[in-house]
Amino acid sequence: MIKYACPPNCQSPWVLPASCALFLCALLCALPRLPAQDTLHTLPLLTVQAFRMEQTGFKRWKSDSLPTINTLTLADRLRWESPLALRITAPGALASISIRGAGAARSPVYWNGLPLLSPMNGTADVSLLPLWPDDALALYQGGQSAALGSSAMGGALLLNHNWQQNPGFSGQMGLSRGSFGNLSAQSTLGFSHGAWQSNSQAFFQRAENNFPFTNYTLPGRPPQRQQNNGLEKFDIQEFLQFKPNKYNQIRFSGWYTRASREIPQPITSSPKTSWQKDRDLRSSLEWQFIPSRKGVLQTRIGYLDEWIAFHLSGDTDSSHARTLVANTRFLRHIGPRFTLQLGANNTRQWAQSDGYADTLLWYHQNRTALYWGGEWQSNRLKISGMARKEWAKGQKTPFTWSLGGVYAPCQYAQITFHGSRNFNLPTFNDRFWKAWGQSNLRSENGYSTDLSLKLYGPHWSFENTAFYLNIDDWILWQPGNDGIFRPGNLKKVASRGLESALDYQVQWRNWHFQTKAQYQRCYTTNVAVYNTAESSLHKQLVYVPLNSASAQIRLGTKQAQFAYVHSFTGKRFVQTDNSRHLPAFSVGTFLLSARLCTFKNTQLDLEARLENCWNRTYSYLENQPMPGRSGSIGIRAKWGNRPPKTIKNRSNPPKPGQVQ
Repeated sequence: MIKYACPPNCQSPWVLPASCALFLCALLCALPRLPAQDTLHTLPLLTVQAFRMEQTGFKRWKSDSLPTINTLTLADRLRWESPLALRITAPGALASISIRGAGAARSPVYWNGLPLLSPMNGTADVSLLPLWPDDALALYQGGQSAALGSSAMGGALLLNHNWQQNPGFSGQMGLSRGSFGNLSAQSTLGFSHGAWQSNSQAFFQRAENNFPFTNYTLPGRPPQRQQNNGLEKFDIQEFLQFKPNKYNQIRFSGWYTRASREIPQPITSSPKTSWQKDRDLRSSLEWQFIPSRKGVLQTRIGYLDEWIAFHLSGDTDSSHARTLVANTRFLRHIGPRFTLQLGANNTRQWAQSDGYADTLLWYHQNRTALYWGGEWQSNRLKISGMARKEWAKGQKTPFTWSLGGVYAPCQYAQITFHGSRNFNLPTFNDRFWKAWGQSNLRSENGYSTDLSLKLYGPHWSFENTAFYLNIDDWILWQPGNDGIFRPGNLKKVASRGLESALDYQVQWRNWHFQTKAQYQRCYTTNVAVYNTAESSLHKQLVYVPLNSASAQIRLGTKQAQFAYVHSFTGKRFVQTDNSRHLPAFSVGTFLLSARLCTFKNTQLDLEARLENCWNRTYSYLENQPMPGRSGSIGIRAKWGNRPPKTIKNRSNPPKPGQVQ
């Protein structure tokens, strides 16, 4: 059972850092002096709220609104199309991401500004993260330690709720049924009136995932069915927004997850009873104070509670982690071209596990950071820089920085560049695991650079990016002479490669056609090894594909949308000396959504999916098969007031060659 009490060795875990406390005091002092407002005021699009200086110069990928009307898991969405590597045990089972070969511990996932990486193992299980139809999903590639702190070395995946909502009541209910006992249901209820806005949503999924496969490890390659792969998951999220006047905005986000999953064993092992249960509570309270169009003060307090129980061969181990995050930042326009940013962050983490040396002790760490930066822009050039200094209890952290920019030399071209220094702290498991954790581990550190050229026209765009990333003191668990695995700063890794993306779209009467393609070549090798065998020197990292690509074709009108998405994953080595590898594979998926009928403010929609439509045999991990051809069909009822009419701002159109 999860207990939300204070850890025993924590005298006062809710004490905020001095900077955040001062800002909260300023809020209490400022509110009474603010004039009362009866109407809401929406700032223009080009305000400080829209500035995110830490993103300038990064290679960005934003997911399209593919024809899906029901809730998906993040792992399912990324399988269809994404420029990152996935490691999926089985459908619904454990899944992680790796950006540019940096590994899961250096590829963080953020939900509405809250980091979802576990303080215990340093990874995020993307199969437990739901993606709602209106959520915004974006991938920022390149080191971001100056902006986000520890772990953001390869990039970061950002998942954000869509706060835009029509006045009055709105909602939707959906039901989906698929192959292998897959059943899911969702519901959403929203309300917006005056200064208040609320959105409640719930998602339930159950599946057996007992798909057939061919066991190529046995004589005769007999057909079998996947065993011990069922799941049951429930999510509920709540979002509240209050705007008492045009100067202040308060937002609350809450998310509770409960999941029970069976963990399938490799097909070379005899069936075993193995399962994992997860319970997660995440919440944040955010306040924005906007005294004018030239500045904004933003303070966020977040709390995350994570509980896991893992069962294997009659033994059950549990672990529990808590994270308290307080962040404050201030942005200010200085003149027409320069923006200044100042910020402070404090993160307090606790963990208790049956695998630690003292199973009753709450191990903890406090991290405090100050960061600052500036951005200058003109019509053709935008340059931003950031610096960050972080202090972590018991750990040495480097001074980090980033410099990025965008330059438009002509009307149809844009050059993007970025460079940064980055770091990643050891996890609690690395430092405190029984007698084998190493408390003296050094933090990983390295550099990241990007250079990109984008050409575009009225209906098309083409982008080419070259990148380089190195990580020194890479922490690796490896067996010693006694056969026991221990962590150590054992190697230096370099990742370099090329990325290309092509997009073409055209509108003809009521029809919209779009085709996209992207390709990545990621050469990730060990360039130095310390106190270990040299057989892995200059070898590609395991499970990092050298080549990967995806393409999609979309066609639709207001009544129906059709898409075909095809992804390719190159061969991946499963041994550090590159002596064995998994074969390359490609998977195609058909997606269809259509509006069945409309009555007043209510509409009924239909969704159909056919995954792995060419029935390919493939796997992300060795001896862990993925299903063949499978399908699902869903229906959704959606109701609510129509959005108010908006007047397009036709003033100040973009000038030729202006930075977008």
